[in-house]
Amino acid sequence: MSRYDEVDKLLREGLRCGSAGERRAATRAFAEAISIVKRSAKTGTVDGQLELSSDLQEIADAQARAGLWRPAQKSFVAARKAAKKAPNVVTRRLERGRAIDQVGEAEVVAMMAASEPRAARGAAKRIADPNVKTRAWLAAGEDCAKAGALDDARTAYAQARIVATELPDDGSRDYWMSEAARLETKAMAKAARSGTKSKGGKKARALSETAKLAEKAATGNAKALQAMSEAVRNGGSDEARVAARALADVCFVEEIDTNLTLPGLLEAFTHRDEETREIAAQALESLMLIASVSGLSVDVESGELAARLADRLSDPAPKIRVLSANALGWLGNKAAVPALVRALKPPGFASRLFSGDSTGDARSAAAKALGALGEEGGEGVDALIRSVKSDPVGDTRRAAMEALDRIGDPRALPLAAGLLDDPVCGYEARSLVVNFRDRGLVDEQQMAMLRHGLGEEAFDD
Repeated sequence: MSRYDEVDKLLREGLRCGSAGERRAATRAFAEAISIVKRSAKTGTVDGQLELSSDLQEIADAQARAGLWRPAQKSFVAARKAAKKAPNVVTRRLERGRAIDQVGEAEVVAMMAASEPRAARGAAKRIADPNVKTRAWLAAGEDCAKAGALDDARTAYAQARIVATELPDDGSRDYWMSEAARLETKAMAKAARSGTKSKGGKKARALSETAKLAEKAATGNAKALQAMSEAVRNGGSDEARVAARALADVCFVEEIDTNLTLPGLLEAFTHRDEETREIAAQALESLMLIASVSGLSVDVESGELAARLADRLSDPAPKIRVLSANALGWLGNKAAVPALVRALKPPGFASRLFSGDSTGDARSAAAKALGALGEEGGEGVDALIRSVKSDPVGDTRRAAMEALDRIGDPRALPLAAGLLDDPVCGYEARSLVVNFRDRGLVDEQQMAMLRHGLGEEAFDD
């Protein structure tokens, strides 16, 4: 019998004994499997160490499925150590790192299945790749939800939402943060319906009732939708999240009157709970985009909506500030310009630390919104010019230059002409000069100056 067949036989034996409650026999079977794997391992080589790590991880998975959580945790530690002992050869370094992360991913899932969130968080900290870390928590949440451990599922999805903030800002970060938040809310609502919510008394009953009404709201039931608005207004944080998610899910449906969804979303938009505000902000941003592109009717006075969105430009959460600025750009109400100008002003060093906007995302969104509103000759242009000149974040400077290009104010031309070789926003400056020329915004005197001082290449497409 080959080593692989022998180990496989022992793993099956361990699983059988574990499911029959024979913990001692299961422990012996798994220990023998570990002994065989270690004896036959070709240690000291990359392939040998990675193979040993993979074998130990497989045994740890089996131990976890058999209900032997502590031995499983020790096997995961041994698997991680085996991968770390692989010679740190440059050409194999990536494989080594992946093997260590894969052990951590499997350990997170196994420890959450054992209702050991503390151990799972410890395992997650040892995962280097944020993509693997996010995937591990989502998989753990899915397994817990399938097993009916809804409180553990909610914990796992909450962790996924948190670690997703470490993902690169290429669109995947916002997507996975939103997906994890959606799954977390879904698990919370399901827990409320099934009565497994750990909180007792009135709070549990109120959440359960809100979850039941949320299901009716998904069908467009007018009374249920009105109840969702009431839950946002008067309920606790958990009820508000469930209700806000229900309203957000149906606010784009043409057959459902926006008078039934928007009041509740606007209430959620100013709620004390950050997650509730974020759900509403995402819905309002998408709603404004759809309305601007497709002509969807939004039954709220534009000035009132602009004022509500402008208020959130100073929200403590950077993401909500970004979503609010985006929504104002799509709304197109120029009454929002003063608020966007204030939002474009960079904070001091201490304020930047506490605001969480060290990357300038909220200011970049404000710049883009000013560009979309397109107020030529106003205070928005002055603010954008100041931003190009002095904002400490390159992305914000580039966004401001693009906004000036979109607006087409003549005052932006001298600024752009002086920044054609700027390492941060030189490309955007050249694009502005070319676009101004093509749109006939450069007079003969300016054209002559540019040709004389900068050469013909300034106008190359």
